[in-house]
Amino acid sequence: DRIIFLQNIWTKQVQPPAPISNISLIKPFVKHVTSAISPDLITLGKPLIGYDWVLPFKPGSKANLMSLNSTILLAYEHNTEIQFDEESQTPHFDYIDALETKENHKVWFIDGRSIIALDDVVIEHDLIGTGIWNISNYNQQLFSITNATYDIIKY
Repeated sequence: DRIIFLQNIWTKQVQPPAPISNISLIKPFVKHVTSAISPDLITLGKPLIGYDWVLPFKPGSKANLMSLNSTILLAYEHNTEIQFDEESQTPHFDYIDALETKENHKVWFIDGRSIIALDDVVIEHDLIGTGIWNISNYNQQLFSITNATYDIIKY
């Protein structure tokens, strides 16, 4: 009955560090798709994950998949500042692990600002709604923003 679009996040795990849900790529894609498919049939997916890469990135390496809550905890544990990339509308941070290897890491994830940016695309293009990937990992920001943005109808 409808199409759910979600940026392909699985391939990101084996690619160099990059934003998880890049709004600068999603906006033109949705604009193009809505020119061919009715917005009444389109749902925009929200990935509730983060990735932790070891730096420097080496071909064949794989980033660790993380819940959003664990990304925040990791930044706190390493006393690192979370940066925000305006173009992609996604947060990221760097840290050095405390193990013997002292490896550098780069973490990209989404947060409330990313969720709002995705919701803005849904509203701007009058899409039927959103879908959530990996809802089993509870995230308070998601539910607070969703409840404040949409009229939720239970059937």
